[in-house]
Amino acid sequence: MRLPPPGSPSVTISPFLLHFTIPLQSLGETAKVDRVSSILCGASTAPLPGPLIRAADHLAGYGHDWALCGGWAVDVLLGRQTRDHLDVDIAVFQDDQAELQNHLDGWRLLGHDDAVAEDCPDQWDGRWLDVPGHVHANTATMAGTELDIQICRRVDDEWVLADDPRVALPISAALGTAPWGKLPVVSAPIILYYKAVPPRWRAKPDDPQPSRRLKDEADFTALLPTLGPEQRSWLHSAITASQRTTAGRGGS
Repeated sequence: MRLPPPGSPSVTISPFLLHFTIPLQSLGETAKVDRVSSILCGASTAPLPGPLIRAADHLAGYGHDWALCGGWAVDVLLGRQTRDHLDVDIAVFQDDQAELQNHLDGWRLLGHDDAVAEDCPDQWDGRWLDVPGHVHANTATMAGTELDIQICRRVDDEWVLADDPRVALPISAALGTAPWGKLPVVSAPIILYYKAVPPRWRAKPDDPQPSRRLKDEADFTALLPTLGPEQRSWLHSAITASQRTTAGRGGS
């Protein structure tokens, strides 16, 4: 499906934009709001799932910003577990990665970014990881539950999700505390942005456009209704900006 805005080239529409009923907005160089605070849906009375308890225990004493992201973050914001999860996604900032490696000394750490193939089995030696990069972290005490640690970009007091056009949020609006378990969590607009705009490392040689997964669609559908009008407007603009950039670069 294509939408031809007046006076603009036609743009292939992300399927995630079909969830919105607000109109497309005109975008400048920056898709950004001064403040977008996440809406939390209330604490659950259910016990916190074991993988989250263990993840929090492992990161205790880290001393730098970290927060749940991915599917488990959707669940702690909604106050219930909506689906099964293969691992626990954690967001940390790029400029703290040396401290992350020190904190997880003795773990099996596999660091991946654009310079290292996703199936590379070599131990991460502390090499600087570019964004978007991530670290698969595991230790024998985790009973099969893996941490997938996402390396994120921070510039001054902003979380920068993309450049050209710039998509960013203030750190104060990007991180919060979930009512279920009182765990640090990435705000809903950022979670939904990453669900709709998959990272480059997920692309395959025969398909340069990173794939979108059914679980991302399910998470997006579950969490989107919790956003207020300002959040929805920011998210719509951010996805549209990234979609136009991808279309303009031939899907790279």
